[in-house]
Parts: sequence; C-alpha cells; structure tokens
Amino acid sequence: MKRLITLSLVFALVFSTAALGAKKNVRTSKAGNAIVGEVVSIEGRTITVKDDKTGKESKIGATKAQLKGLKEGYRVEVKESKGRAKSIKVLGITNPSQG
Repeated sequence: MKRLITLSLVFALVFSTAALGAKKNVRTSKAGNAIVGEVVSIEGRTITVKDDKTGKESKIGATKAQLKGLKEGYRVEVKESKGRAKSIKVLGITNPSQG
C-alpha cells in the first residue's frame, strides 16, 4: 500500500511538472509580437505604430519593400521580432483624406 501511494505521488509530480513545462513552451513559442494600430510616422526605414490596445507607440525597423506604398494614417498589423518587421499588412486607412 505504501508503494502504491509513493508511486501515485511520483506520478502526480511528474505529470504536473510536464504539464507546467508544456504550458510554458506554448507561451514562449511565439515568434515575436503582432501589433495592430495606426502608422504615426515613417522616417527612413523605421515606422512608428500606435498600438490600438495599449496606445503605446513602437518604433519598428522595416525594409524598403515592406514600406513601399505605406503611408502615415494607415491601420496596419505588424508582426515583429526584436524591433524588426517580419511582415506588415495594411488593414485600412484611419483618415481617408490621407489615402
């Protein structure tokens, strides 16, 4: 009986540790962040995007190809990692007179 209880406790410990580890891996497996917001400025190869959720402005580096046709006032989704844009998707225009 004692062995059964010990074995059950070991099993529970291993299972809970594995579950916590798996949960941690889900959080850290994201490859960067996605920011949805308005393009506030474009300076050289850097865009500043004001996040819709937080109101925080983020400066993100981008390539010439990513910036082609992009204008201030556009609503975008930027997938970024370490301050560099992985992709920029135009969602719409905040101020139609700027389009």
